[in-house]
Amino acid sequence: MLLRDTIDELDGLIVELVELRDSLTRAEQAESVDNALWDAEAALRRVARRADARAHTVRRAIELQLAEETHRDGPNDLRTA
Repeated sequence: MLLRDTIDELDGLIVELVELRDSLTRAEQAESVDNALWDAEAALRRVARRADARAHTVRRAIELQLAEETHRDGPNDLRTA
């Protein structure tokens, strides 16, 4: 489930970035760059926050999986071997 959710989130981020690129291209062609740059900054910060939130979610899932494996397999301390 987490993997599918992450793929879906990446798809959403890609769509946002493509839309931003298209918007900047249109602004460049219309020579109205100043406002477009402010909008781009806001959009990039929004994408960055979403990407960071997803990275934290994935990291937490990894930590939980590792903890579960350690609990299931027992400690792997080489000093006790």
